[in-house]
Amino acid sequence: MINISIIMPCYNCESTLERAVNSVISQNGWHELIMINDASTDDSFKLMRKLAKLDRRIQAHTLNYNSGAALARNIAAKHASGNILGFLDADDEHTPNTYNLAQEFLGGLPQISALRFGTKFEGFPADILTTEYQNKIHTLLNTFIPNLFIHKVVFDMLGGFPNHPVLKKQGGEDGVLSYLLQQLFLVGTNYENECLIHHWHKGVHAEKFLRLDLNQDTANVEVVKVSHQLINQKIEELNIIINQIRNSQNGQNAGFIPVFKK
Repeated sequence: MINISIIMPCYNCESTLERAVNSVISQNGWHELIMINDASTDDSFKLMRKLAKLDRRIQAHTLNYNSGAALARNIAAKHASGNILGFLDADDEHTPNTYNLAQEFLGGLPQISALRFGTKFEGFPADILTTEYQNKIHTLLNTFIPNLFIHKVVFDMLGGFPNHPVLKKQGGEDGVLSYLLQQLFLVGTNYENECLIHHWHKGVHAEKFLRLDLNQDTANVEVVKVSHQLINQKIEELNIIINQIRNSQNGQNAGFIPVFKK
C-alpha cells in the first residue's frame, strides 16, 4: 500500500502558504502533510496552525532557529509515517491528481525507488525557458526536489539532505541527494505530466541556476568540492550496506534487491 507523506518547509511564506496547502488538500491520495516552520519572522506559523485545523492529517511544527530547507525537510521526514515522501515548497503547488498518479506509478513499478514528474515554470522570464536553456532545464528537473516522490526507506538510507554549511549558504544539497539517488537506485521519470507548478519570485533558485555560468562562478567551485566529498563518503557507506543486504536472505525476502542499480 502506498501512503504519501508530503513534506513542506516553511520560511516567511505567509503570502503563498494557503495556496500551497490547498493544492494538497483539494485532492485525494495523500496520507499526511507535515509543515515545518523554519523560524519565520512573519506570521507563517500562525497561519500554519490555522490551516492544520482544516484536516486532521495536517501537522504544523516549528523550529527555534533558522536551519535551512535541507534540515527542515530532514526533521519533517522524521515525523512522517507514510512509506513514500513527497516534497512541496510553500510557494509552489502540486496539480490535481498528482498523488493518484504517484500511487499508480510507484505501486505498479515496485522496482523503482523514486519518481520524478514534470514541472511547469509559472511567471519565469521567457528568455530562460527557450530551447537554448533546455539542457539546463533537464538537469534542473533531475535534481529538483518538489517534483520528487521517494520511498522513505531509500531517503533514510541516503541520510536525507546533507546539512553542510557551504551547501546551506550556496545551495547544492538537492543535487547531492539527487546524484546519489540516480547513481545507486532506479529512478522513474514521467516528465510528460507537469505535476508541479513552480512559481517565480525574486531570487528563486531555479532562475539562478539557469543563468549561472558554471565555468566563471567562483562560489560554485567550493560547492562542487564539498559535494564530491559528501558523495564519495556516502557511496562508500552505502556500498557496504548494499552488499550486506544483497548477501542477506532477509534482504532478498524484504524485496530490496530490485531497487539497487548495480
